[in-house]
Amino acid sequence: MKHITNEELAALRVPAEKYLCWVENALLHKAESVLPEKISMKMEEHVFYNVMPCILPYKGVAGVKIVNRYPERNPSIGGDLLLYRLADGELAAAFDAEYITTVRTGAVAAHAVKSFARKDFSFLALAGLGNVVSATFSMLAEIYREKKLTVGLLKYKDAHETFMQKYRFPNVEYKIYDAPESLFSAADVIVSGVTYREEDFAPLSCYNEGVLVVPVHTRGFMNCDAAFDRIFVDDYAHVKNFRYYDRFRWCRETAEYVKGVCEGRGSERERILCYNIGIALHDVYFASEFLKML
Repeated sequence: MKHITNEELAALRVPAEKYLCWVENALLHKAESVLPEKISMKMEEHVFYNVMPCILPYKGVAGVKIVNRYPERNPSIGGDLLLYRLADGELAAAFDAEYITTVRTGAVAAHAVKSFARKDFSFLALAGLGNVVSATFSMLAEIYREKKLTVGLLKYKDAHETFMQKYRFPNVEYKIYDAPESLFSAADVIVSGVTYREEDFAPLSCYNEGVLVVPVHTRGFMNCDAAFDRIFVDDYAHVKNFRYYDRFRWCRETAEYVKGVCEGRGSERERILCYNIGIALHDVYFASEFLKML
């Protein structure tokens, strides 16, 4: 049994396009996979342990990821992943899961932008500039390196300054915003990595026609649920308990789009919301691919 560290995975320097291919392939085979709902256990306010199992018969692996969150820790979210050989049940590898969680979440968000954003989008709004939004943006910058982008950052302490210094690209112009209302009103695509939010970020009037909203941690966009034209989710079972789930106008799994069962964007005017809760399907797929590379 191998123990694989975050540092070993980072050293592989997997290109963004390959990560997006892994996301796509996992979704193509989603119906063949065994994917129970994640189990969430809360110890106290904002502290939790999530247990996320999945079996991928076509890959010959089974896995379980355990994620925990401690708000005062940096990064606040961490965990471990166990990967088993399906043929004999032997434990093939134990992964530090922080890197896998970050890159698969970033890749899934980037895949959503590539799939559902208007083709002519030019303004990307980013809120919550932590590891996941950083991973998402680095992948988007690689994918859209030939596209001129204005990137609006929601000001928070000195995170926006650090972000701009770290991610410098010739095709990217940054703008800083003090309030989500003004930031979102300018945006074609909104990616939020804010982990906790009691209230909605902005009134519906702040969301333009044709906007795509990708709330990585789902917080702050409930007023959009019943108003947006289309909602894509990574798994029905994981969102069925959302407060306004029964009021979604139109809802499909992203896997249905990937398999060609439904279209993505019906028109350039549609407002689309993409809820990716984070499913073990991608964690276990990524782990199996990382293990092969190592």
